[in-house]
Amino acid sequence: MLSNIFSVAKKQTDNADGNVTVILTVWKRNYLEEQIEAIINQTVRPYQVWIYQCGDFVNTKKLRRIFPNIQWINSSINLKYFGRFSLAVYAKSDYVWILDDDVIPSRSWLSESEKMCNMMNAIISSTGRIISYNDVKKDDTIDLRRYLIGDGHDEMVCNFNDKQRVVDFGCNSWLFKKEWMNLFWKIPPYTLDNAEDIHLSATCKIFNDA
Repeated sequence: MLSNIFSVAKKQTDNADGNVTVILTVWKRNYLEEQIEAIINQTVRPYQVWIYQCGDFVNTKKLRRIFPNIQWINSSINLKYFGRFSLAVYAKSDYVWILDDDVIPSRSWLSESEKMCNMMNAIISSTGRIISYNDVKKDDTIDLRRYLIGDGHDEMVCNFNDKQRVVDFGCNSWLFKKEWMNLFWKIPPYTLDNAEDIHLSATCKIFNDA
């Protein structure tokens, strides 16, 4: 059984014809094995899969043996949210897909997102936020959840969005054209502690209307 797993991992994580480099973040939430399996079993195989881990809160030794063709990047320094976007500069594929450590995509997510990114010239995210200061100022009792797109409904245990929505910035996972990383770093971030999702959407909107 182990030899079969190795065979699948080698076949599906080493794809010279793929268009997308996947950067999967590992922090404290441990869904890593499920995430890797979901990624390598996409209907369209990624070019490469990079596991980016800051700290050692999750033990990855077993998974390194099971998935030897995945690239593992470890840092003893917590580079926080912007670190993974720094790595995207090194991708050799046309697209980059960055995921948080609690995102498990459906099997066709990569294929559909790549098509949408190219067709709509847009960053494709699994969830997003709509900023509407005017509504909030008018009524401080307003339900802010209406501006949290794709974060699920009360009766659902997972993120869900029943239709495509345009948002001010995406969250949780981002598929985008690798060339947009040049735009991302064109404006120095106000802080490297957080808000990388806002920075990505803002810089692409300013310079490329994406």
